[in-house]
Amino acid sequence: MGPVAPPPQGDAIDVNELLEQADSGNSHLIWVGRDLDGTIAGFGRRFWQKIRSGAPGFVKGLESEGVVEACYTDRYLQTPLNIRLLAEMLSAVPGAQGDCRFEVRTSRNDGRMRPPWAVFHNFEEDAVRRSVIEAVTGSRDVKILNRKDMPHPRSLELRLKSGKKARILLDQGLGAWRAVDTERHNFGMDPERQAAALARMAFRIQADHPSGSPIVLESPS
Repeated sequence: MGPVAPPPQGDAIDVNELLEQADSGNSHLIWVGRDLDGTIAGFGRRFWQKIRSGAPGFVKGLESEGVVEACYTDRYLQTPLNIRLLAEMLSAVPGAQGDCRFEVRTSRNDGRMRPPWAVFHNFEEDAVRRSVIEAVTGSRDVKILNRKDMPHPRSLELRLKSGKKARILLDQGLGAWRAVDTERHNFGMDPERQAAALARMAFRIQADHPSGSPIVLESPS
């Protein structure tokens, strides 16, 4: 079987709309293209290096104050690939210590699909997906909500020790990257074994759109 195109990850947000969702007086726009392409295992490090190079003051604020809580919100966090990307991103948050609390908010899988077999296919069962998210990301607070109750912007909110909050708005969420090859995933295993297999996978990723996608940073306030 030849390469199979991954399913769409939801509509991208217009840049102006993305900026409107942010605190315009306290925000910074970064474009991400192919500079995060590479091995899946290095995604988190490359992501935060990109943020640091584009907005060094933003990262310095996280590191100086310390991050105690990170909450990722994304209605399209439906696939093993996106969950692994999230785990890589959370594992490298600047200023986060071992006791940092991770939270995840996503939506129910309401659609029908063919039996999944690749890392870019959606999980069929929300309960299994929740268990895999918990195991791979280390989060003990994963909420799967009705889609109508989810905000449209995909974001990572960071709470600092001082009580201030910073936020990163991702135009396409983690759906902005795809697996270079058609990497298989066994959805039939129990969630713990799925999580372990997903954490061990070694494959390459690249930006879905070479022209890039925007990320908006809201500095701590």
